[in-house]
Amino acid sequence: MLDHVTIGVSDLERSRAFYDTALAPLEIPVTRDDQYLEWGDFSISRSHGRAVTRNLALDFAARSRAHADAFARAAGDPPHDPDGNRVAAVFDPSGRPPGAILRVRLRVRDVEASRRFYDRVAPGEAGSSVEVEEGDPTQNVHFAFVAEDNAAVDAFWQRGVDAGYIDNGAPGERREYHRGYYGAFVLDPDGNNVEAVCHNR
Repeated sequence: MLDHVTIGVSDLERSRAFYDTALAPLEIPVTRDDQYLEWGDFSISRSHGRAVTRNLALDFAARSRAHADAFARAAGDPPHDPDGNRVAAVFDPSGRPPGAILRVRLRVRDVEASRRFYDRVAPGEAGSSVEVEEGDPTQNVHFAFVAEDNAAVDAFWQRGVDAGYIDNGAPGERREYHRGYYGAFVLDPDGNNVEAVCHNR
């Protein structure tokens, strides 16, 4: 299961306006400050050093088919954000919170190499939240898998580095997010920042 997704945007105000309009029908709680905007599990940022996310597709959870249809009307046709990323809302009968990210769909240089990565670091249910297809690679996206405890975060990171993937942050508590936030990061074959996190709440 995905915990959160963060993308970099070229124009914060244009992207804010798009996502405010598109996500409003899903009734997602909104949090924001000068550099960072968040709708449930999804956030956009123009923070210093963050490159623009390209070639990404996201599926948001909708609590009903009517909510999904309202999202489609609000997002427009085709449903692309100002930087060209594709968005969709899908009715999710499992009862996940409105706007939860059901899956990320990545374009990749090498489908088999990417599948090996996700099968290795996020086997089973977590890995099924990521779909890959060949194409101009998705760039500069950050997303995190839910980890049930700190040991699962450690295991995620260890599997990645043991397989030769790039360490982008060893396991540890990151209080800049909140007390108890325990995460670790590795880069996928196309350089995207993949995390496992346990919130310890």
